[in-house]
Amino acid sequence: MTAAVRPLEVLTPLELRGGERLRSGQVAEGFQNSWSLPPGSLATSGEVITATRPFSGIELKLSYGRRGTAWFDTVVLEDLRNPGVNLVRNPSFEEDADYDRLPDHWQAVRLASGDGLVTEYAHSGDKSLRIRGDPKVVKAVVQGISYSGPPRASFRLSAESRGKEIEIEGGPYALSAAFLCEEGEVKPIVAGFPGCRQDWATAGSDRILSYWWRHRKDFLNQAVEAAVGKLLSHSSAARSLEFLAEIGELLDQRHIQVYMVDPSLQAILQRHGWTGGGGAGAGRPTSHRGRQCGIQQGIREGGAVC
Repeated sequence: MTAAVRPLEVLTPLELRGGERLRSGQVAEGFQNSWSLPPGSLATSGEVITATRPFSGIELKLSYGRRGTAWFDTVVLEDLRNPGVNLVRNPSFEEDADYDRLPDHWQAVRLASGDGLVTEYAHSGDKSLRIRGDPKVVKAVVQGISYSGPPRASFRLSAESRGKEIEIEGGPYALSAAFLCEEGEVKPIVAGFPGCRQDWATAGSDRILSYWWRHRKDFLNQAVEAAVGKLLSHSSAARSLEFLAEIGELLDQRHIQVYMVDPSLQAILQRHGWTGGGGAGAGRPTSHRGRQCGIQQGIREGGAVC
């Protein structure tokens, strides 16, 4: 991050797209904010699901079909016409009357000997349901809820899960709900859990993680765009020289390395120790004027800086 922060700081303030103004001392913080999820951002109130036709029951399913281990807890299905009432029986897997390590009121599907109720983690109460993944098998627990309602009846659906060494690829890692209708099967509504997570996250927050992943580079792209625009505007020759001097120091300190397609230019840069190789000048600081000349020549000749 040093190689990006220091040159951009030299050029601040920068006007970013959307009207945001990046002031001196804010570049490093901007990078940190864009490359990390805010604490607690994957803990939500759940999903709102709505029936599209009359129904006589609801089926809930927690499914896991990937490598790694997942723990599940705190399942909620709340009719928004009657808030505060959880329709799920044994929602946090505390009840196990026959001590078989399987939660009462839930049907186990393809669970193996290493799966079941544990006390090593718990989101609420003392227990959670642990499922050890098998990419060849989708394991699940299912609960049918006898509850009828009209079209457009809405519910809040949620569950919590945490994972260890979960792979993104594979089968489902989700909570799903299906409204059971006399007219035929209705496609389940699926709320996915984010993969590669260690802390508790709510079903449906996979979309939050996906959005962050797609947009985590937006700040960098906008900052570089603004910096290039300022350099090309020729509004401040002194600022441009200061920028080149900063790049030179980063080259000397090997935060940046340069590669030229032209062998003769590559040899020049190697003498300065800027290519990352072990040339004659590798590791030896270059004079301030030597740095500027080398950088400017590289820019003119179209080299690549990485």
